[in-house]
Amino acid sequence: MNEGRWDERGWQEYEVVSFAQFHKVLEDVQRQLPVQWLYGQVVYRGQEKAEWDLKPGIGRHLQTYKDSGRDKNHLLADEWRMVQDFRRQAGAYLGRMPEEGWEAWVLAQHHGIPTRLLDWTHSPLAALYFAVERPSKDDDSAVWLLYLPTQFIPPPDVHVPKDSNIDPSDAERPHPMEVEEVRGYMPGHEVPRVRAQLGVFTVHPCPTEPLQGANLPDRAQLYKVVVKNCARDQIKFTLANYGIFKQTLFPDLAGLAESIRWTKIGALENPPREPPTEGFVSPPP
Repeated sequence: MNEGRWDERGWQEYEVVSFAQFHKVLEDVQRQLPVQWLYGQVVYRGQEKAEWDLKPGIGRHLQTYKDSGRDKNHLLADEWRMVQDFRRQAGAYLGRMPEEGWEAWVLAQHHGIPTRLLDWTHSPLAALYFAVERPSKDDDSAVWLLYLPTQFIPPPDVHVPKDSNIDPSDAERPHPMEVEEVRGYMPGHEVPRVRAQLGVFTVHPCPTEPLQGANLPDRAQLYKVVVKNCARDQIKFTLANYGIFKQTLFPDLAGLAESIRWTKIGALENPPREPPTEGFVSPPP
């Protein structure tokens, strides 16, 4: 099996045209990493266009600021201001003001405020769903895999026993704007949808720069799986057979309604194409 090609920007890249090939990629990645299993060791992100960078939401607005005569410092200052405005006004909807720091940033990110957080999931199937969810005439999609061996930022109020062999630094919890390298954060109770999607975040100290080999933490590895457009609808049907669809990923009435609509109408609007020829596909080096 071809091991994929190395991209000079710092990741290994594959191409797949079926669900089965996607599974083979996961097996290949597992063989390369010093882990017994991928769950909890690797996080995944699905993007509907393969050409998109891994750049946090706030960083995608830098050009808008430059066009208006403002610089990166203005952009990052406005990130803080937007989260604080959200935090202050969200209390009217939540019955309390979100705690400053991770709770405020996670809630703001989830509800559409652009921040330095980037959404990932522990589930490769959820990421694959988000990659192929929307129909497209021409665009390939992509699933990114990030092996992040560094310690995730801990939950609040972690206590390290004095006589343990645990490094006290493992309990350090920097503010989202004070993180010094790309790190992972696993949310708690903040957003039910995030829990249903096995959601996790990376936080980026330089959110205007895309994540690639040059700014990966020590020993981290990045992989990109390009899902060819011809396989988009077939993979979505296969995922539904595995119980991965809107209702399970968005456990609310909106997710329920969208799932019901898709089973009756959406499946007819975008039927699966003829399954491509099996066989692992990866572009030559």
